Amino acid sequence: MSILKQNLNPEETRADKAVNMAIIFSQSAFSETQRCYELMANHIWNHQTLTAAEVLSALGTSAGEYMSIVEKLKAAGNGIKANSLIASKEQAYTTASDGTVTID
Repeated sequence: MSILKQNLNPEETRADKAVNMAIIFSQSAFSETQRCYELMANHIWNHQTLTAAEVLSALGTSAGEYMSIVEKLKAAGNGIKANSLIASKEQAYTTASDGTVTID
């Protein structure tokens, strides 16, 4: 069973307590990775008032770094639990050498 789905053990021994902490740490780390990815990806792909191109343009030369962080969070989350992090309206994009990003 995946540690992400594992329930806590009744704390009878020090070992049980250590296992519970490992479960909590693992589940929390995955949840936080997922939350950060969703916030950052949705800020680009599902912005309430701006298009993705407008948000990326406003980020200027920081857009490439921002998108790199989003992709690394996605890879980390999907490496832990396959296909768990997917942006609903994600589009192909290109990062220029100066750090700007354009939608393909």
